[in-house]
Amino acid sequence: MFGFGGAGFRGARRGRDLQTSITIDFKEAIFGTSKTIRVDGKDIKLKIPAGIYDGQRIRLNGKGGEAPQEGGQRGDLYVEIRVRAHKTLTREGDLILSEVTISMVDAVLGCEVDVETVDGQITMKVPAGTQPGTNFKLSGHGAPRLGSDERGPQIVTVNVEIPKNLNRKQRELMEQFRDAKKRGIFG
Repeated sequence: MFGFGGAGFRGARRGRDLQTSITIDFKEAIFGTSKTIRVDGKDIKLKIPAGIYDGQRIRLNGKGGEAPQEGGQRGDLYVEIRVRAHKTLTREGDLILSEVTISMVDAVLGCEVDVETVDGQITMKVPAGTQPGTNFKLSGHGAPRLGSDERGPQIVTVNVEIPKNLNRKQRELMEQFRDAKKRGIFG
């Protein structure tokens, strides 16, 4: 009687959903950021949460295509987040991974090395006798878990550089060390 029901009333239709992508820096993905993107001639403010992953999508309700009929709802906008690779840091979940290379002598005697983190460079102690491939954990220097202020660790793998060419004096010292070890002078 009033046009309700049947095929005549289906409610106002929604606009179409739109998709776009944006590329952000590695540190922006760790700490979060805000960006302005242009879609269909409109500037849209996008808040990217701390800890977002490469390939994750953010849904913006009602920011998509115009409704085809008056009174209809706009569609949604889906923004895929692409994260630029960092030169020296990689990410696995809330872990940030990196490597440092030290000399054989520094591995034997111990040393301090500068380590790049997303928070800036820090100095890390490498104890005497460190073996190649040893991992060190820097608590609180990793990525945040989405929706949390808590951050994971950074894992630093220590590589030990073995010299390929020794001069005569270096070779003599290494041979003396080997001979002393064979005689049981060193453990």
